[in-house]
Amino acid sequence: MRYIILLGTIALMTGCASAGGASSSEHIAEILADRRVGEPVDKVCFARTIDGFRENTRDSVVLTRGANSDYLVTVKGCPRLDDAQSIGLTSSTSCLRRSDRLIVSDSAFSLSGQTPLGPDTCWVDAIYEWNEDASDDAEKGEAQDEVENK
Repeated sequence: MRYIILLGTIALMTGCASAGGASSSEHIAEILADRRVGEPVDKVCFARTIDGFRENTRDSVVLTRGANSDYLVTVKGCPRLDDAQSIGLTSSTSCLRRSDRLIVSDSAFSLSGQTPLGPDTCWVDAIYEWNEDASDDAEKGEAQDEVENK
């Protein structure tokens, strides 16, 4: 009976991972094509915890460190990242590196998670600088080109 439940769970997880259109690698390629993605970095260190996060998808999240430092983190194996309400570090230090894991919870108040298995963990694939103003600069440049062409 345990084997049937385990196989059913694996089938369910596989089905969820493959549903939804583009593959993870295609989705990450789209994310990395964004003008706001900067140079790759080896690690990001936080004062104690992650200061904030936004723009989370199933494959990436923008983490905030301090007032003006943002980083795009791409992950593998994190089906609930796009629904995350809390994100934390599993590292014993306050630094995040490639191959570290993020803890993801759908609870805004804790990282204990709401599933029987607890919170999800996401393997960090890569970390990039994130420049939120880059898209604004690009839009201003395109608008300027349109004015000059008229």
